[in-house]
Amino acid sequence: AVIVTFLLLLIVLPLYFFKVHQSNVDCTDFSVYYRSAQRAKSQNWAEIYSLKDGACPYRYAPPLIPLFRPLAELSPKQGQLLWYLVQYFCFGFGFFFIYKTLLFCGGRRSRKTALFVTCLGILFILRFSLDTFTIGQVSAIMFLGLAIGLYGWVIRNPILATLGVFVPALFKIGPGFIFGIFLSA
Repeated sequence: AVIVTFLLLLIVLPLYFFKVHQSNVDCTDFSVYYRSAQRAKSQNWAEIYSLKDGACPYRYAPPLIPLFRPLAELSPKQGQLLWYLVQYFCFGFGFFFIYKTLLFCGGRRSRKTALFVTCLGILFILRFSLDTFTIGQVSAIMFLGLAIGLYGWVIRNPILATLGVFVPALFKIGPGFIFGIFLSA
């Protein structure tokens, strides 16, 4: 499972880089982020949320505009490719924190088990990850935040746990309910 996972990850990076490069920027979640970044760059604050855009696949909170703003310095295609790489590395760092959590829970003698379980996790969500790359969603950033939050909670570091869960809670309301679980523990 470990070898298969690493081989798949080595194949996915260039393959989906090419696929994202060939995809249409106008029909993805990324297009909503890029459009808001362009409007923020031109100080067009009244049009950040515009009904003229038609149905938008994702509505984001205003505090997230600075996250998207650097994309406006690139062409739409360059921004989309950068966004893909950000997603790829967020999933990677998220699984790194999953691995560290498993190591902490199982002790140092369980490195092989922690690696095996982490690789199984990667294989289980690989299809979801590939869809996220193609559509340009924020799921990878949310995953990273949740993985950091879990690690912080397991090692009993409330600041790290809170910061980790705060990131996905900015994007969607659902992860914010995890704060209650952290408080009850």
